[in-house]
Amino acid sequence: MKPKPWSPVAAEPAKPSWRTVLSLAGLVLGMGILAGAAGLYLASDLLLNHFLAPRVQKAFNAAYPAGSLLMGKLHYHFRENCLACDSLILKTRDSSLRCSIARCCLRGARWTKVLLGPRRGLAILAGARWEARNITLTFGVSGYELRCGRLRASVPDSEVEFEAIDLHPAAGDQAFFAASPFKRTRFHLIVPRGKVAEVAWPELLRGKGYTAGSVELEGLSLDVLMNQDKPLNPHPRGPFTPGEALGRIQKPFTVDRIDLRDGRLNLGEIRAWGAEPGVLTFGKVRVAARGISNQAGRGITAVARAEGEFMDAARLSVSMEMPLTAPELSLQYSGSMGPLDLRAINPFLEIAGHTRINSGRFQEGMFSIAVVDGHAKGELRAVYQGLDITLLDKQSGIEGGPLDQLKTFLADHLVLRKNNSPEVSDSIIIGTVNYTRKPQEGFTHFIWFALRDGIFDVLGLNDYVKGPKNRRHN
Repeated sequence: MKPKPWSPVAAEPAKPSWRTVLSLAGLVLGMGILAGAAGLYLASDLLLNHFLAPRVQKAFNAAYPAGSLLMGKLHYHFRENCLACDSLILKTRDSSLRCSIARCCLRGARWTKVLLGPRRGLAILAGARWEARNITLTFGVSGYELRCGRLRASVPDSEVEFEAIDLHPAAGDQAFFAASPFKRTRFHLIVPRGKVAEVAWPELLRGKGYTAGSVELEGLSLDVLMNQDKPLNPHPRGPFTPGEALGRIQKPFTVDRIDLRDGRLNLGEIRAWGAEPGVLTFGKVRVAARGISNQAGRGITAVARAEGEFMDAARLSVSMEMPLTAPELSLQYSGSMGPLDLRAINPFLEIAGHTRINSGRFQEGMFSIAVVDGHAKGELRAVYQGLDITLLDKQSGIEGGPLDQLKTFLADHLVLRKNNSPEVSDSIIIGTVNYTRKPQEGFTHFIWFALRDGIFDVLGLNDYVKGPKNRRHN
């Protein structure tokens, strides 16, 4: 059988299968997606900084004409889903408030909700974590500056953490006191670290209120300094009580508990700028407060208990109960203190009271005071022995001339009660507190002056200053 002759016409190629077509299409699509992703990654910073940032700033400035927002360069990191900003400045046009952030980063935001779904803040930020460093807030009216080294907020964890909080006068103490013709109280607050837990983010993000389960503060230090070289302000500004301060928050505010560990409190007075201040110190302070709220309908009564070392020498415990939503000032506070060599108070007393304690041993003391409508009544029991004092010259702070010596003799021998102890006599004097707040007194001043009224009564000084009053013997 003869073979078929060869034909120059090529055979028709076989048609590709549908699997081959899909594979090629997938490869092309994948390469396109990769190329698009690479292009988007390379162009993301350009798009963010030339398209998004200007529009965000413009929208903010239009919505809040009293303020302005200035954003630094934006960067987006795809792998971490992190939107970072090199710097952020927010300020009011009247310079009453300025906030600057050196660097901040938002991780875990659901950006698809911005493009594909309803633009709800809670849905976008449900898994978000925000971190900022080197935050500075300047308050132009009060003259204070607040710095924070690091702030981290986590929506899924329902918490906020912060480090290196520092609140102080922006221009320094001297400028702070010189800015007013009246007496002022300067606060310097440092918090190395702290945490707010059980934050109600849905309420917060919707602008409905501020609610948290707990606030924990570690190593807080508060330094308070009062200048006594100027007159009192006849028209003081600001809230008088903690309840009034909370009442100025327009939206509901609630914190179930506040816990402070290893804190320190310094209370100081100066008679003239540049002079050495007299300081009362409280070390190793622990505070537990419960029921902080401005919601009048809940009938909240805040309860606080604190303990620490007075002048780093005697154990002091104090408790307070205060209805935060009461229309008038009403509260109850009590406390106790252990043994103390009274000469430990001289660093404060010599400057603030122009008096030196030469000798005296405090054995124990306790007090209980109730305040109703700004009037304090209560009792104070103090057991001590061998109290001896010297009055100092108000100008020089040293033992004075014949007149001061005469005053010392009268106070030390005719007025002052040197002993109030059952070891010396059959009974001891129980001091009474009967004090009404003066219009210009602040909250902490009133609390102290009411307690001081009982101390003066035990010492016998109320007879000398205000005349005799009824006392109890025990």
